[in-house]
Amino acid sequence: MSIDLSLVSKYRTQLMGVAAVFIILCHTSLSFGGIVQSLYSIYVSQLMQCGVDIFLLLSGLGCYFSFAKNPSVKFFYKKRLIRIAVPYIIFLLLYFVIDCLILHNSIESFFMKHSVVTFFTNGVLATWFVAAILLLYLIFPLIYKINNKNEAVFLICIAVNIVLVLLPFWKILPKPLPVIREIFLCRIPVFCVGTWIGKRIFEKRCIFTKKGINIYLLVILIISLIAFSVNAISPKTFDKWTITRLLLLPFSFSLVLLLSKLFQKLNIENRKPNKVLLFLGTISFELYLLFERVLAIVTQSMTTLKIFSDSSQTVTQAIFNIIAIGCTVLFAYLLYRISKKIISFLI
Repeated sequence: MSIDLSLVSKYRTQLMGVAAVFIILCHTSLSFGGIVQSLYSIYVSQLMQCGVDIFLLLSGLGCYFSFAKNPSVKFFYKKRLIRIAVPYIIFLLLYFVIDCLILHNSIESFFMKHSVVTFFTNGVLATWFVAAILLLYLIFPLIYKINNKNEAVFLICIAVNIVLVLLPFWKILPKPLPVIREIFLCRIPVFCVGTWIGKRIFEKRCIFTKKGINIYLLVILIISLIAFSVNAISPKTFDKWTITRLLLLPFSFSLVLLLSKLFQKLNIENRKPNKVLLFLGTISFELYLLFERVLAIVTQSMTTLKIFSDSSQTVTQAIFNIIAIGCTVLFAYLLYRISKKIISFLI
């Protein structure tokens, strides 16, 4: 058995679609109660967070190809900033009208939540991913340079990042540093792994033989064993969320490899799900921006309706989430189309 990393590049948009589905699922507000709720919390709300890691991994891959084809730092910054800034600014303008002018929420609170700076200064998580991906784009030329100069040193840097994130000194540092560590710093390695994949594909060194896969699985086993051991020995010292998110690196990497191979086996290009995944992958960033806000507005506006007064919470939340998902997909597509026209004038 062998794994061809080039399949990850071939099915990159479809994999983005899978990541978008996962991100939506982990942000739903479905309510079941009992053991079903516990299983939902673990395997959907928590495990589906790997959608973020998949998105970061594929972003790293895309950045490598983009920079390798045109190694201009200025052009790279311009292209990446515009791709993020245009839909984000349009989203902010529209959401400001709804949140502050229609729902009469605080303007100060709005800018506190949606300024990318406040994630790093106050640990505000409302749009942490936008702040994180912009920072990763900013430091990418350095990541690219280290990766190209010496692959072994690059992999050592990834390992050092993981070790530093695990060290307990973060607990004594003032906020928001522990929050940034818990949700962002532990995910830098998965972005770097994406650039490593991109380099191997670009250089046509993308075939892993059976021996290579065995080594990879052994590394996963050792990392997982160490992580779980540390967390079990000192659960109060090490944050369980940091451990969990670090383990999403090998999990998301493995999942991306397996899904890309599955897509090849199924010849997905000639199947109906391919169009759905391509569509969702194309608007994945817009889906991330919109879903939680649309769900909050739908829930807030529909909770008071009499039709839901006698309905069970499970049914009510299911209806709210279905409506929110439908609206989000529609609005995300419109946001993507508007952004695309503006971006075409700027690049």
